[in-house]
Formats: sequence, structure tokens, C-alpha cells
Amino acid sequence: MNEHAAAYGQARQRFAALVAELEPETLARKVPACPDWSIKDLTSHVVGIARDLNRSNVDDPGGEAWTAAQIAEGATKSIPELLTEWEGFSIEIEKAMEFMHPAISGVTVADLIVHEHDLRGALDRPGARDSSGVSLALFTYTRMLGRRLKSDGAPPLRIITGGQTYDLGEGAPDTTLSGNAFEIFRSLCGRRTKREIAGLQWEGDPAPYLDRFSNYGYPDSSLNE
Repeated sequence: MNEHAAAYGQARQRFAALVAELEPETLARKVPACPDWSIKDLTSHVVGIARDLNRSNVDDPGGEAWTAAQIAEGATKSIPELLTEWEGFSIEIEKAMEFMHPAISGVTVADLIVHEHDLRGALDRPGARDSSGVSLALFTYTRMLGRRLKSDGAPPLRIITGGQTYDLGEGAPDTTLSGNAFEIFRSLCGRRTKREIAGLQWEGDPAPYLDRFSNYGYPDSSLNE
């Protein structure tokens, strides 16, 4: 089993364990990182992604209609039904990851890891912040940031975290960001405000990067994770 397949399966098991025994009122709780969604909606979404991957329904991945359909289908099912369905899908996804391009399997793992920690934030149940999934997601999102820097002609950036060094953009970086891998990962995936990102451990001016740092925009206020 390759590292993406293993990380996906482990994250699915952690996520499932967190939601399996939740009471209806907790399942209805809003997710601060995804304020339009309840915990049940979030669960429907991650299971729906697995369902759509298995159905090869990937014409508009991440689109509003695609996501809305996942949540609508999940609303008709119980949590046990969703988790049983997900387990079956996960077996097929993990097998397929043996043959996927690493960029594709990396995005699949990264999305699930993002939502695992969205769920943990909603439940105030932090954990698994040093998982292999976080490391793989960090790699995926740094690559995405690198593409944005190149596309915009922005200054290059060096990120040092988790025992790894990522040189992003074109040329030799004059600015370095270092620090906790989980914090940098959550910043890259839209779970930290610009003010929080500016407060990370920068050597050099963070200003050229703040509008480009997140792959998904920025929350209006801190998630207080």
C-alpha cells in the first residue's frame, strides 16, 4: 500500500470514529471552518466525495452543484449508513491510489485531512496533528502555493517545517517562513485569518504572500483551534 492510500484509510477511520456515536443535536452543530454546514453535512460531503470518485463523477469537482448533491444525498441517510458506505468506497479508493498519479491521490488525501480537522474543531477534539496525512497535505498545498507564486510573478518563498524545506516560486527566496507544520498546513488551506498568517515565524516581509497564501480564501475571524 502506498503512502497516500494508507493515509486516506487512516484518516477515514479517525473521522468515522469521531462521528459514529454522536447524538442528533451534535450532528446538527455548525462547523466553524465551514459555517454553512453542520457536522452531518460535513460527513455527507466527505462520503459523497468518495462516492463520486467511485462513480467517476468528477466533471465538476468542488463545484457548488457537485457539493450540494453530496449533502442532499447524505441527508437521506443515517450516520451508520454513511459510514458503512464510505468503508466500501474507501477500499476501492485505496486500491486505485496504487495506480493514480501522486498529484491526484495527494489532493484526495489533502481534502480529507482538511475536513478531519474541521470536524475536530467543531467537536473541540484536537488530535492527529502529526499524522502522515498532515505531512502529505502540507506537501500538496505548498505545491499549490508555488504555482500561484509563479503564475502571479510573486517573489519566491522558502518554507521550513516538519523537517522539510520547500522552495516555492521562481528564483532564490529572500523570505522564509518556518514553524509548526500543522499551523502552516491550516494556513495554506484557508483555516487561518490573514492576521494569523502574518503572525507566523517570518524572516522577511510577509506582505507579498498574504493575499496568495490560502488555497481557499480566509475566515472572517479566528477558528481558535
